[in-house]
This record gives sequence, C-alpha cells and structure tokens, in this order.
Amino acid sequence: MKRIVCIIMTVILALGLWGCAPQGEPDDNAQGKIAMGLEFLVAVKGDGTVKAAGNNDYGQCDVEDWRDIKQVAAGSKHTVGLKKDGTVVATGGNDNGQCDVEDWKNVKQIATGDFCTIALMEDGTVKASDYSHGAYRSSVKNWTGIEAVAANSRGRVVGLKSDGTVETVSNEENGNVEGIADWTDIAQVFRGFSTIEGIKKDGTVVVEGTAKLGQTNVEGWTDIVDVVSTASFTLGLKSDGTVVMTKPVDADHVKDQPKVSDWTDIVAIAALDDMAAGLKSDGTIVVRGIDALPFAEALFWRGIKGWTK
Repeated sequence: MKRIVCIIMTVILALGLWGCAPQGEPDDNAQGKIAMGLEFLVAVKGDGTVKAAGNNDYGQCDVEDWRDIKQVAAGSKHTVGLKKDGTVVATGGNDNGQCDVEDWKNVKQIATGDFCTIALMEDGTVKASDYSHGAYRSSVKNWTGIEAVAANSRGRVVGLKSDGTVETVSNEENGNVEGIADWTDIAQVFRGFSTIEGIKKDGTVVVEGTAKLGQTNVEGWTDIVDVVSTASFTLGLKSDGTVVMTKPVDADHVKDQPKVSDWTDIVAIAALDDMAAGLKSDGTIVVRGIDALPFAEALFWRGIKGWTK
C-alpha cells in the first residue's frame, strides 16, 4: 500500500494536478515567500507562520514555532526567516556560522548562499554571517546605498545599488562571476548555483557565471519579474504569471529538466538542482522535477498568500 501511495503522489507532482484553482490576481508582495534548499522547500503563510517539507537531516525544516515571518531564504542545509520587526531567525546546519544571526536587527531583506547568510539593513548597509573566517563580513561592511542583495551557491555575493549598478565579492575562486561589475540599469538581483541573475529596468534579464548547460541563454526574455538559476537551468517568471526556462545546450539533459511551460497564475518561483517550485496566487504550490516525492507534503499547503508588510 505504501508503494502505491508513493507512486500516486509522484504522478500528481509530475503532472502538476494539485493546486489548479481558478486564476487570481497577482501578488506583488510574493517575492521571498518561498525558497528551496537541498531537497527541501519552505514557504511563508499569510499569518506569518512557515511551512517546510523535505530533507531535515540538519534541522533545516524545524520552523514550526516561527511566528511573524515576512520572508524566507534557504541555503543548502539551513533556513533563515526575516521577522516583521526586523530581527532574523535561522535553523539547520551551522558549520560555517550561517545561522549566527540572533543579534541582527533592523534588517530589510535576507539572502543565502549554500553556507552563508546575508542581510540588507534598513540603512542600506549589509551584514554577513562569519563564513570562511570572516571573509564576507569584512568585505561587505563598507557597502552603502544598497537596495537588494543576493548570494549564489558557489560563494558570490552581490549588492544592488540605487543607481542600478552592483557591488560584488567572492569568498573563493569558484565563486568568481565575471562581468557583474559592468552591469547597469539593474532593478533586482537574484541567486543562482554558479551564476548571478539580474533583472534590468526594462524587464530583460542578464546572467553571469559558469553555465555549462545554457543557463545564461536568456536572450529574448521580456517582462520578467523573478529569476532563479540552478546547475541545470534558469527559470524566469513573467508578469503574466507564466514561466520560461532556458534550453540546455546538450539535448541529453532535456529529459532532466522540470516541465514548467504549462504553469500559469504563478507569483513566485524557487528551484535547485533539477527541481522547480511555483507559488500560485491562490496560495497553493506546484512542484516539478525528477525526484519530486520529498516535496509531496507541499501539495497540500494552503494559505501561502495574503501577507501584510
């Protein structure tokens, strides 16, 4: 019987049959309300509580007691939540100090790499967890006038300045992303696996970094409001609630990509490895990928909407 249930849930996830409610109005406050780590997914409900599903080997899904959360972010094995009062909570693996955020206050936005946590402060400065013997903390402490932050899985941190340019720092060689320092007219920045993504003020997308499977092939994308990249693909959320995906340069990898071309009514996206998740405006979740079973619980979530600032 257990095997039959697992098969049924896998089919539901693969076909995206759950969460197909009538189309609603887009929610401009949806960004940062879902996040995906290594085999786990977290989401903020409208009442400020947090749901989590998937791998909990490091306690990264131990969020049942969190309250008054307005934003979540996920590293490979830790979860971070920004509270409405500007303080931060974290749970999960802390071998690099990525969860040492209990003293942070007046935080406006949070971002995570695999083993770090970054905070944008209300005054436009930036804080970082003490990763790699303080490399991030010492590098970002002089940043000012920052409006948004992002960090990729390989060690690159970026800060979006008010003039549409970016500050950037890497903790290690494989975090290097050439070309970011030359970006202009950027409206938002996003994390990837070995890339960093930026949405320009005209709704087009720029991607820099190592992209052996075509993750930088975003030419022609327009009206994009959210972006996320993995080691296999890049997803772009359009203003009409549909989702676009890069095509791999190697046709053999097409079968490993999650199918998102039929997604509609999406207000936020998350992805990691070969998995993708979409938050619909009705407060439900859709998940696609070759190993979707660990996320099955998320198909039953409701109320991932209706947030207040």
